[in-house]
Formats: sequence, C-alpha cells, structure tokens
Amino acid sequence: GGVDDVGAVLREALTKFSRHARARTVDVTVTASGAQLCIEITDDGVGLAATTRRSGLENLRRRAEQRGGTLDVGTPAWTRTDTKGTHLRWTIPLP
Repeated sequence: GGVDDVGAVLREALTKFSRHARARTVDVTVTASGAQLCIEITDDGVGLAATTRRSGLENLRRRAEQRGGTLDVGTPAWTRTDTKGTHLRWTIPLP
C-alpha cells in the first residue's frame, strides 16, 4: 500500500536534500490524519529545486500520483536573507 512508500520517499528526498541543498538543518514531519498521509520536509539550504536535477523530484511526484496524491515543492515562508530553503510536501490519500 501507500504507507510502504513512506520509507522510500524519505530516503529519496533526504538524499536529495543532503547532496544538493547544503542545509544546516532539515525538519521532517510525517502525519497520518483522517484520509491522508503527509510527509513534509523543510530545510534552510540553498534551495533544492534550483540545485538538483528534476528527475529526482519527478520520481517523488510519480510515487505520489500513482497513489492519487501530490508533490509540492517550494520555498518555506520563514526564509532568511542568507538562505533560500526548501519546503517539500508529499501527500497521498489513505484507504
């Protein structure tokens, strides 16, 4: 099921963050509430989307879409002047 993807998504996303984002801190939250499972990862690095090949993010997006979910990647609201940061949200519906 979709819950089996959690480990794979975390491994793949954290690998991208550690290799490309040059973050000092990475926060990970996994929640299952009601009818959805959500993985949120936020860092204070240089910006994942700008520094990694799109294929890595497409793998995460494909995993979400195969389960009827979504992947959103953007910049955290709290960014400082010396960092860009990345906020990744991977969400799938639960049965």
